Amino acid sequence: MNAAHIHLMLYHLPIGGLLTGVALLVGGRLSGNQAVQRAALCVLVASGLLALPAHLTGDPASELVSKLPGIRKELIEAHEAWGHSALGACLATGACAALGLWFSRSGRLLNRAWFSGLLALGLLSIGIIGVAAWRGGNIHHAEFSRVPAENS
Repeated sequence: MNAAHIHLMLYHLPIGGLLTGVALLVGGRLSGNQAVQRAALCVLVASGLLALPAHLTGDPASELVSKLPGIRKELIEAHEAWGHSALGACLATGACAALGLWFSRSGRLLNRAWFSGLLALGLLSIGIIGVAAWRGGNIHHAEFSRVPAENS
Protein backbone atom coordinates (compact mmCIF):
# COMPACT_ATOMS: atom_id res chain seq x y z
CA MET A 1 0.00 0.00 0.00
CA ASN A 2 1.34 3.44 -0.88
CA ALA A 3 0.44 7.09 -0.24
CA ALA A 4 -1.99 7.20 -3.16
CA HIS A 5 -3.91 4.18 -1.81
CA ILE A 6 -4.14 5.74 1.63
CA HIS A 7 -5.31 9.07 0.21
CA LEU A 8 -7.99 7.35 -1.89
CA MET A 9 -9.24 5.42 1.14
CA LEU A 10 -9.30 8.42 3.47
CA TYR A 11 -11.01 10.99 1.27
CA HIS A 12 -14.20 8.93 1.19
CA LEU A 13 -14.67 9.33 4.94
CA PRO A 14 -15.44 13.07 5.06
CA ILE A 15 -17.63 12.80 1.94
CA GLY A 16 -19.74 10.04 3.46
CA GLY A 17 -19.77 11.77 6.81
CA LEU A 18 -20.99 15.05 5.35
CA LEU A 19 -23.75 13.31 3.41
CA THR A 20 -24.81 11.31 6.48
CA GLY A 21 -24.55 14.29 8.83
CA VAL A 22 -26.63 16.57 6.62
CA ALA A 23 -29.27 13.87 6.13
CA LEU A 24 -29.44 13.28 9.89
CA LEU A 25 -29.58 17.02 10.53
CA VAL A 26 -32.59 17.43 8.23
CA GLY A 27 -34.27 14.29 9.56
CA GLY A 28 -33.74 15.36 13.15
CA ARG A 29 -35.09 18.83 12.46
CA LEU A 30 -38.16 17.58 10.60
CA SER A 31 -38.97 15.07 13.33
CA GLY A 32 -38.04 17.40 16.17
CA ASN A 33 -35.82 14.64 17.55
CA GLN A 34 -33.00 16.18 19.57
CA ALA A 35 -31.04 12.92 19.78
CA VAL A 36 -30.93 12.67 15.98
CA GLN A 37 -29.88 16.32 15.71
CA ARG A 38 -27.09 15.78 18.24
CA ALA A 39 -26.00 12.65 16.35
CA ALA A 40 -25.91 14.74 13.15
CA LEU A 41 -23.72 17.31 14.88
CA CYS A 42 -21.35 14.57 16.08
CA VAL A 43 -21.09 13.13 12.57
CA LEU A 44 -20.39 16.59 11.12
CA VAL A 45 -17.67 17.23 13.73
CA ALA A 46 -16.10 13.86 12.90
CA SER A 47 -16.28 14.63 9.17
CA GLY A 48 -14.45 17.89 9.70
CA LEU A 49 -11.74 16.11 11.66
CA LEU A 50 -11.49 13.29 9.11
CA ALA A 51 -10.84 15.83 6.36
CA LEU A 52 -7.45 16.53 7.95
CA PRO A 53 -5.82 13.13 7.33
CA ALA A 54 -7.40 12.97 3.88
CA HIS A 55 -5.84 16.33 3.07
CA LEU A 56 -2.48 15.56 4.66
CA THR A 57 -2.06 12.42 2.57
CA GLY A 58 -2.60 14.44 -0.62
CA ASP A 59 0.96 15.74 -1.03
CA PRO A 60 2.64 12.34 -0.71
CA ALA A 61 0.07 10.89 -3.12
CA SER A 62 0.71 13.76 -5.54
CA GLU A 63 4.45 13.16 -5.50
CA LEU A 64 3.93 9.50 -6.26
CA VAL A 65 1.29 9.92 -8.97
CA SER A 66 3.01 12.83 -10.74
CA LYS A 67 5.86 10.45 -11.70
CA LEU A 68 3.53 8.11 -13.58
CA PRO A 69 3.43 8.32 -17.39
CA GLY A 70 0.50 10.19 -18.91
CA ILE A 71 -0.34 12.15 -15.75
CA ARG A 72 -0.98 15.83 -16.36
CA LYS A 73 0.32 18.13 -13.64
CA GLU A 74 -2.37 20.75 -14.27
CA LEU A 75 -4.99 18.17 -13.25
CA ILE A 76 -3.11 17.50 -10.02
CA GLU A 77 -2.85 21.25 -9.36
CA ALA A 78 -6.59 21.76 -9.93
CA HIS A 79 -7.35 18.89 -7.55
CA GLU A 80 -5.00 20.34 -4.93
CA ALA A 81 -6.63 23.78 -5.15
CA TRP A 82 -10.09 22.30 -4.67
CA GLY A 83 -8.69 20.08 -1.92
CA HIS A 84 -7.60 23.16 0.03
CA SER A 85 -11.07 24.64 -0.34
CA ALA A 86 -12.67 21.35 0.67
CA LEU A 87 -10.53 21.16 3.80
CA GLY A 88 -11.54 24.69 4.78
CA ALA A 89 -15.22 23.98 4.17
CA CYS A 90 -15.13 20.70 6.10
CA LEU A 91 -13.31 22.29 9.02
CA ALA A 92 -15.77 25.20 9.08
CA THR A 93 -18.72 22.79 9.04
CA GLY A 94 -17.17 20.70 11.79
CA ALA A 95 -16.45 23.79 13.91
CA CYS A 96 -20.01 25.09 13.51
CA ALA A 97 -21.37 21.66 14.40
CA ALA A 98 -19.12 21.58 17.48
CA LEU A 99 -20.51 24.96 18.54
CA GLY A 100 -24.00 23.62 17.94
CA LEU A 101 -23.22 20.70 20.25
CA TRP A 102 -21.94 23.10 22.87
CA PHE A 103 -25.02 25.34 22.70
CA SER A 104 -27.45 22.41 22.66
CA ARG A 105 -25.95 20.74 25.73
CA SER A 106 -28.67 22.21 27.94
CA GLY A 107 -31.26 20.14 26.10
CA ARG A 108 -32.52 22.74 23.65
CA LEU A 109 -32.88 22.06 19.96
CA LEU A 110 -30.91 24.12 17.48
CA ASN A 111 -32.69 27.35 16.66
CA ARG A 112 -33.86 27.98 13.11
CA ALA A 113 -31.05 30.37 12.18
CA TRP A 114 -28.32 28.02 13.46
CA PHE A 115 -29.92 25.05 11.72
CA SER A 116 -30.28 26.96 8.43
CA GLY A 117 -26.71 28.22 8.52
CA LEU A 118 -25.28 24.81 9.35
CA LEU A 119 -27.39 23.15 6.67
CA ALA A 120 -26.22 25.68 4.07
CA LEU A 121 -22.60 25.24 5.13
CA GLY A 122 -22.94 21.45 5.05
CA LEU A 123 -24.44 21.51 1.56
CA LEU A 124 -21.74 23.92 0.37
CA SER A 125 -19.09 21.61 1.82
CA ILE A 126 -20.62 18.63 0.04
CA GLY A 127 -20.47 20.54 -3.24
CA ILE A 128 -16.87 21.67 -2.76
CA ILE A 129 -15.59 18.28 -1.65
CA GLY A 130 -17.53 16.70 -4.53
CA VAL A 131 -15.75 18.92 -7.05
CA ALA A 132 -12.40 18.17 -5.37
CA ALA A 133 -13.11 14.43 -5.63
CA TRP A 134 -14.19 14.77 -9.27
CA ARG A 135 -11.01 16.71 -10.03
CA GLY A 136 -9.02 13.97 -8.34
CA GLY A 137 -10.73 11.35 -10.48
CA ASN A 138 -9.71 13.29 -13.58
CA ILE A 139 -6.05 12.81 -12.72
CA HIS A 140 -6.00 9.13 -13.57
CA HIS A 141 -9.44 8.41 -14.95
CA ALA A 142 -9.68 10.07 -18.35
CA GLU A 143 -13.26 8.81 -18.70
CA PHE A 144 -14.31 11.41 -16.07
CA SER A 145 -12.54 14.30 -17.73
CA ARG A 146 -13.90 16.46 -20.52
CA VAL A 147 -10.39 16.65 -21.92
CA PRO A 148 -8.89 13.23 -22.67
CA ALA A 149 -5.47 12.54 -21.17
CA GLU A 150 -2.59 12.62 -23.62
CA ASN A 151 -1.39 9.29 -24.97
CA SER A 152 -4.57 7.52 -23.87
